[in-house]
Amino acid sequence: PVFEPSNAARHATELYEIVAKTNKPYLLFLYTDGGPDHQVKFIKTQLALISLFLALDLNYLVAVRTPPGHSWKNPVERIMSILNLGLQCVSLMRQEMDVELEEIMLKCNSMNDIRKMAEKTPSLKEGLKQNLNSMITLLNDVFEQLQLKDENFKIFEDASELDIDILWNSMLQLDPTLTKDDRNWANIKNNPISNFFNHCCHSHSYFFSIKKCGKDDCEICLPIRSSQDIFNTLDHLPDPVPANNEHYKNFSDVYHMDTSESYCPSIQARKAKLDKYKKKQRRDKQMPWTGNAQRAIHATQIILDCHCNKSRCLYASKKITEDEKKILMAHLDTVCYTCGTTFSQNDNGFKMELEDDSLEESSRK
Repeated sequence: PVFEPSNAARHATELYEIVAKTNKPYLLFLYTDGGPDHQVKFIKTQLALISLFLALDLNYLVAVRTPPGHSWKNPVERIMSILNLGLQCVSLMRQEMDVELEEIMLKCNSMNDIRKMAEKTPSLKEGLKQNLNSMITLLNDVFEQLQLKDENFKIFEDASELDIDILWNSMLQLDPTLTKDDRNWANIKNNPISNFFNHCCHSHSYFFSIKKCGKDDCEICLPIRSSQDIFNTLDHLPDPVPANNEHYKNFSDVYHMDTSESYCPSIQARKAKLDKYKKKQRRDKQMPWTGNAQRAIHATQIILDCHCNKSRCLYASKKITEDEKKILMAHLDTVCYTCGTTFSQNDNGFKMELEDDSLEESSRK
């Protein structure tokens, strides 16, 4: 388990070994929990699924992930509860290795550190494998005694690097330029494999599907293995489409329809969160003061409202001179100020501008 890290290629290879022992199906449906090794949006996972599709010569493959917080619907997750029962009251402890190897292990804080140290010290890999054999045998014996629906669990060996390479070679026949380091679309968008993606694959947030076109003379995918009538009933999975009653339409109503991810609940929530973040960014970039705040710097006088008897602050759009201030003070002695009125200056001095006639009458003496 230390030197056979979990990844999408290993999972695909192990699944191939299991499925290949049966009569090779032409349809394969996978249900995952969306973990990093099964995330259907990742290119490395999609490439592993394509290699499985080609090696098994499938007509149709679809890998679906459970929505966030709903992994309990995944049958594999239900099996974990049975495995946990088998691990109750089980204590594991490995034996000590050579002093030199134990000193190396003390410097390692993770399995990745152990793998790196094993590259420098090859004896660590063999020593640790032999050291862990007794624990692995114990766990295998425990798990083989567990049952699901009166059927005992079966243990299989993990895929070797050679097995992974064999499955990977099935995809190299489609695109010899591919490497195991290709992990994003930028690495493969100009490669021949991109033609296969555009021709046979559908990638969405919650599923990734691969389907042959059904044409015998196609140069990208192989001929179908089932009857044409059965193949014609197959189609890529649809996205959720809302109904009038605030629920989603039934699968049978939207199957064979062209849909989009615009109504996907998690995408809508993500979009709302992003819009809120962008709105906050725009607000943070705004100037911390407004034009009215700038005008408040030029406040010149406190005046009493003759109706509500509350003090109001008079301010100007620009700084006024001392002479203008004297003229304004003289003008204020001749009027009864009311909220909402403004003063404008002309050749004859200041003039009050009112919003309506009733306000004008009430502001006169």
